[in-house]
Parts: sequence; C-alpha cells; structure tokens
Amino acid sequence: MFGIGGLELLFLLLLTFLLLGPEDSVKVARGLGRVLRFVYRSTLWRAMARMRYEFEKMVQEEIRRSGIPEDLQQLKDWRQSVGQKESRIFPHPPGAMPAASMPPLPPDPAPPADTVSARDHEPTPST
Repeated sequence: MFGIGGLELLFLLLLTFLLLGPEDSVKVARGLGRVLRFVYRSTLWRAMARMRYEFEKMVQEEIRRSGIPEDLQQLKDWRQSVGQKESRIFPHPPGAMPAASMPPLPPDPAPPADTVSARDHEPTPST
C-alpha cells in the first residue's frame, strides 16, 4: 500500500505496542482505521483511482499501438532460436565440460632430489 513490506509493518506494530502500551495501541489502531476508511470512501480517492486506471489504460493502448509487444516477441523467438543453434554447436557452455568427459589431471611433478632449497643460499652480510 505505502511501499511497506510485511516485516516492516510487523516491526512498526511491535514498536507502537512497546511505546504506547496495549491500551493506547488499540486506540491508535482504531483511529488509524477510521482515518483510512474515511480516505478510501472519499470522492477524491475514487477520482484519483479512476484517473490512475485511465492513465494505465492509455499507456497500455499506446504500447499496443506502437507494436512493442510484437517486437519483443520477435526478439524472444530470435533469442530462443539462436540458443538452440548454439546448443547444437556447443553442447556445453564455453569453458565447462561435464565431469564424466573431463580428462584426469596429471600428477604433480616431484622436485628432483639433488636440488638445493633457497634457504641454503641465504646471502651473507657483507662487511
């Protein structure tokens, strides 16, 4: 209604309950309900709702008249046909292969036994 989600509304109700207490929270909720009922039943609210409906209807009519839905459908059809052609050419996404068809990784090469580590060749302080 006002861009408030369920959790936000629950939080506001809990906060109101904690700040006002159980008796005053009921009075505030009852008063808020009366105000909202008065607003929703007013002629101004009905006129705004009717204008919104007419505006949305006008926009939808212009969209339909411009041919945008047909163009979107053509793009969706083209995209689907390209995707089908790609799936025939490339059965898997680029860089991805199914695990069953992947070749096994070669074992890590072991370093030769006669190599000297870098720790053995530490520079000596010069005097």
